[in-house]
Amino acid sequence: MVPFDTAVSIAREVLSDQGFGCGGSIATSGELGVFELLAGSDSPVLFDVGGHVGYYAAAFVRSFPNGRAFVFEPSAAHFSKLLEHVGGRRNVTLLQKALGAASGKATLYKDAEVTGLASLTRRRLGHFGIEMDKKEQVQVSTLDEARAENSIDFIDLLKIDVEGSELDVLSGATLAFDQGAIGAVQFEVGGCNGQE
Repeated sequence: MVPFDTAVSIAREVLSDQGFGCGGSIATSGELGVFELLAGSDSPVLFDVGGHVGYYAAAFVRSFPNGRAFVFEPSAAHFSKLLEHVGGRRNVTLLQKALGAASGKATLYKDAEVTGLASLTRRRLGHFGIEMDKKEQVQVSTLDEARAENSIDFIDLLKIDVEGSELDVLSGATLAFDQGAIGAVQFEVGGCNGQE
């Protein structure tokens, strides 16, 4: 029998190799490994929901120069950084809106003007010394609406990083799923999932 400390060390290493607990940087998280699923596609379509400042979209268009990236980011401050990072590229469409279960307006909660913790879910992070005390009204659409507005028949990769609102994004994509119009879904699961 393997000693407990050794077993825990091995388990952490295996989980780390799969990207568990490594969020923050796409270079170390393992997120980009999903691009291997698209290796046979010359011009895949990405819906990057929760595009933040554009690192994922930039990696996607580097990997697939003939691909098309649709990047959804509702925060004005984040969107400004997104424009700097990937704006003006012929194969990147930037949309300043969140995707959710229904169209309308919503409150985005943040701890700083530009943050990886921004969420439509009001998170309780005081025990980490983080206060989600900044609020911003944002526009929300559904994935089905965004797909129709942009005349997209098939989404090769739906990447969702929305800090707790993943099920809302998926709920707004029922037509796409019913039509088999999404090839693969990648999403982050973290401490915000399961909170109100």
